[in-house]
Amino acid sequence: MTDIKKAVAISCGGTGGHFYPGLAIAHAAREQGADVLLLISGHHKEHQIKVANEHGFKAIPMDAMRLPRTPIQLIKFPFSMCKNAFACKTQLKANQIKSFLAMGSFASVPLALGARLAGLPIHLHEGNAVVGQANRFVAKFAKHISLSMPLVIPLKEKLKQEVHGMPLRPQLCEAYENPGKMPEDLTQFDKTKPILFVFGGSQGARSLNETMKSALTEWPEELKEVQVIHFYGQSLVDGLEESYIGSGLKYLLKKGDPNIHHFYNLCSHVICRAGASTILELALFGKAPLLIPFPLAKENHQLRNAELMVKENAAWLIEEHNFSIDDIYAHLANKEQSQRNQNIQKFGTTDAAKQVAKGFF
Repeated sequence: MTDIKKAVAISCGGTGGHFYPGLAIAHAAREQGADVLLLISGHHKEHQIKVANEHGFKAIPMDAMRLPRTPIQLIKFPFSMCKNAFACKTQLKANQIKSFLAMGSFASVPLALGARLAGLPIHLHEGNAVVGQANRFVAKFAKHISLSMPLVIPLKEKLKQEVHGMPLRPQLCEAYENPGKMPEDLTQFDKTKPILFVFGGSQGARSLNETMKSALTEWPEELKEVQVIHFYGQSLVDGLEESYIGSGLKYLLKKGDPNIHHFYNLCSHVICRAGASTILELALFGKAPLLIPFPLAKENHQLRNAELMVKENAAWLIEEHNFSIDDIYAHLANKEQSQRNQNIQKFGTTDAAKQVAKGFF
């Protein structure tokens, strides 16, 4: 049974990297007896509200805001900010909210201002190893910030800071404890031989796809027993599948898969981008990756995430402009994989969402 005295609002609109950790925290808060309201804005709000509703949460769409790019937009900007802040305050009062959490996207800024107008304690969550611009602004009047990993650049604001780890989807945590039956398309792989898992996410797959395609045409004889699972993302690079066929390697090429835990469990080596959720999901499964940070990530936060992991001897890092086919071959021949797998595990936890939710009241 929920408790209106423990009603919490979570602003988690924006990318999946903001929404899904927010949803995980919502589950944990509900398990602790809180009534949870999700405030969602941004390009994906219709889909995210549908997902929230499927999980049994009330979700309210809020107007999205963009940074001004023209003089007219600049004039309108403060008025739009105030309008959205007061709209949020109205919703918070109507739903008797007692505590507010912002997950860090720009979409959360006017909502956090609304929470301040409502006189609520404001909590923040930061997924990356550097605090993003939106959180840096809201930190000026927030009470507390939960971090997914230690910061490589200290936060100047003097608010309470705690490292809890990344709030992971409940389904992923459950699958870690009980993986279940292996999908049909993975039964072809031999776990006694190396299995490389390559994926680039929704934005950053193309460059990895191109480099992997080139690598397949010159694949060394001494690595012929390597098996490859490759998520190509939004679009299949021309000739990629033909390159796999020509290589003679055992492979699985697909757009993606929602049950990614099976792939984490199966693989021995990983090449991927350096988003915080990706890194910390791999940490849970004890798989140290070769990280190729997405160069267009805001404030280069993926590079900072990767640098932290390398400092902890828990991953490898190559920037995209330096990434070549030789790096793929070298990664597969690296003798430090087992040690770095052990090192990255200290960043993995199934308890983060619960710890964040405890801090609300």
